[in-house]
Amino acid sequence: MRHDRRFPYGSAVASATFADAVDEALPEARDAVARHWAGARARSAAGGAPIARLLRDAADASAAGKYLRPRLLAAGYLGFGGSDHACLAGLAAAVQVLHSGLCTHDDLIDGDRVRHGAPNAIGRAERDAAAAGLGETSARRHGLTAGVLAGDLAIAGALGLLADLPVGAELRARLVLEAVRAIELTVAGELLDVHGDDPGTETPDPLRTARLKTAVYSFRLPLRLGALAAGTADSGALDALDRVGDGLGVAYQLADDDLGLFGAPEDTGKPAGSDVADGTRTLLVHLALERADRADRARLIAALGDPRASSPGIAEVRAIVTRTGARDAARETARREAERAAETAERELPGPLGEYLSRAARSLIRRDR
Repeated sequence: MRHDRRFPYGSAVASATFADAVDEALPEARDAVARHWAGARARSAAGGAPIARLLRDAADASAAGKYLRPRLLAAGYLGFGGSDHACLAGLAAAVQVLHSGLCTHDDLIDGDRVRHGAPNAIGRAERDAAAAGLGETSARRHGLTAGVLAGDLAIAGALGLLADLPVGAELRARLVLEAVRAIELTVAGELLDVHGDDPGTETPDPLRTARLKTAVYSFRLPLRLGALAAGTADSGALDALDRVGDGLGVAYQLADDDLGLFGAPEDTGKPAGSDVADGTRTLLVHLALERADRADRARLIAALGDPRASSPGIAEVRAIVTRTGARDAARETARREAERAAETAERELPGPLGEYLSRAARSLIRRDR
């Protein structure tokens, strides 16, 4: 399907370029996120100080980061002719709040206490409990409880934001169901990520995991929600958005895996080698295990899942991944996925949107944080 390159993308675009229009939508999205959490605090006031602290931490998590998903949502909405600022703000807030909830649960699964270089809801709750004089076991329980409940609140909040959009009832129901189905697939991806090294299970497929865990909710969902809400995207356009979103998501995840192993903690906001400590079999690790000799394979297997992995141990994993050619192979896979997404966007999506997503795809090849 080829769209007219002069596709009109709506009166909401008042700036010189499409990228400027996307950026101009972000302040309203941030305001909508803040209003959501303020409303949640007001509705939960009867719960006293504990729920107020939890909601504060959940709100802080939603405010952090680069707002990638709201940007994609705005691009999809404006690119298909959307022009309602209130609808756009609510949609963008929903995908950001959903992201924060899924990240909180991901941190819980991985045992992470830090995100974006600062304590997350789990780490804050543990720290506050310890400062109040609780023992290690009780403090840990406080942290785990905060992770579960803050994530639950955010996921429920995202669905609530979609259900409260100023659109027709049929469209609201469609948007909520889109999010529910994306969450289901993301859960499947998380399980594959955790169970990828279980003996007796099917052969791990890191690319399938990346599509389910990352591409579906971080790229496909925002683009689809925006296009559907705009009201002009047909089934062919939605299919093209899915293919672009898949390529973007896989390239993004592979770049993230590379940063997780080779990046500096001050840039990534996470401890060095955290995927190794968690035992996560990223494509880097998967390829290295396939290519390594017996001695290096044994070293890799011993390091995976060791929470006490030292800096020299992480350095050895980096060396094995590099000398087996696994890093170069993973980077080439990311490049191909990004290039395929860029070409699809340019060929099959409305001109301004296609160009915007094409640039975004090619920028992932050079991602350094």
